[in-house]
Amino acid sequence: MYSINILYFDIGEGEDYVYHGRMDFIGIHHNDKLSLGWAQKKKFTRDYPSDIFPEVYLIKVNNFDDIAKTPLDEWIYFLKNTDLPKEYSAKGLNQLNEKLNYDKMDATTKQQYDEYLTNVRVSNSALETASLKGKHEGIQEGRKEGRKEGKQEEREKLIIKMFDLGQEIKLISKITEMSENEIIHILTENGKKV
Repeated sequence: MYSINILYFDIGEGEDYVYHGRMDFIGIHHNDKLSLGWAQKKKFTRDYPSDIFPEVYLIKVNNFDDIAKTPLDEWIYFLKNTDLPKEYSAKGLNQLNEKLNYDKMDATTKQQYDEYLTNVRVSNSALETASLKGKHEGIQEGRKEGRKEGKQEEREKLIIKMFDLGQEIKLISKITEMSENEIIHILTENGKKV
């Protein structure tokens, strides 16, 4: 069990930004380490109370030097800067990046993006249901092709709407997971001046 404490204030003195502690109980008269009794050892399959009590981590966010060397550092970078490092590999940061990009959108763009996602889900659901009923390979292949075309049309509509609303190509690229060159190509094909 762990207790992780994210601190935005100074607690004690120290140069590090992550501190780890365990609850070891040492006798003040005989300097012996408290161990569990026979029945407790059998029940918990542990030897010491420190093996049962949580390990404590203190993360002193303000002491972090903004150089992310490990996945933990990448999370601490985010906690300190409310932004992601340029390069990251820590689990969960991709989902966080998607959420941050979504939060940067204005209300109109969010609504259009939500509608786009809903349309994609509905289309996928309808196509999955239809493909279960389909018995011929040709029908299934046609549906796959139709699904790809439908997704591409929805994506192009979203790109054009976001561009018309003044969103930068870089942000559109992140949201749609398409390259900036693909975005520019779609916009120019649809008569937009980039």
